[in-house]
Amino acid sequence: MGIQSIKKHLYRFGLLSLSLLIATELSAATGSKDKKAEKKSEKKVEESDDGSRYILNCSECHGFDGNSISPEWPNIAGLNKSYIIRQLKDFKEGKRVNEEMTQIVKEFPSDKELASLAKYFSKQKIINPNTSETIKQYSLVDLKLGEEIFTGKRIEYGIPACSACHGKEGLGDNEGKFPRLVGQHMAYTIKQMKLFRSKERSNDTPAQMRNIALKMDDEDIESVAAYIAYMSIERD
Repeated sequence: MGIQSIKKHLYRFGLLSLSLLIATELSAATGSKDKKAEKKSEKKVEESDDGSRYILNCSECHGFDGNSISPEWPNIAGLNKSYIIRQLKDFKEGKRVNEEMTQIVKEFPSDKELASLAKYFSKQKIINPNTSETIKQYSLVDLKLGEEIFTGKRIEYGIPACSACHGKEGLGDNEGKFPRLVGQHMAYTIKQMKLFRSKERSNDTPAQMRNIALKMDDEDIESVAAYIAYMSIERD
């Protein structure tokens, strides 16, 4: 092989080597960009405040739109966002005790997702589950007594008006300190009142509901729960 021929091969080899080097560098750069994009994407998911992936979990008990089909679980549709957040945090921190809810809330990775869930359910329209037949299931119900308790006409017995905190129409307050009552399962309202009375539920600050419930017997509790249910029936 002559010198000129050798030079020609070296020239071609040089170009080929350079081409391979450039291709390798481009591939490495692309791979690096892909990895960076992948990491960025992962970070975005981790930092996301969208709690929608948990809605399906919640819907098993509370319904996809926050309206539960069983009085065992509360309707959470239309509840104030701040109130929902506080209850979820109370479950998470053990201030409010329920074995199922405590376990579920502990799985929430961030307060942002928790807040996102609260926002979603707060915007749902509540569907009244109560009927006149619901009220008839309870033998101790006295609607007149329930109205008196709700409106503050039993204050002489140490029972302040429910409407003072929950509003004249039972819609709760704008700050989310006191929840909406109308449209809630009557059975659930009764259950929570009895839990406050027995102090098994104690996340009311400062013991407001516990002190009130202590002054109420079963007839008082069933009657005011029935009146609240009746209000929601009338509203619809």
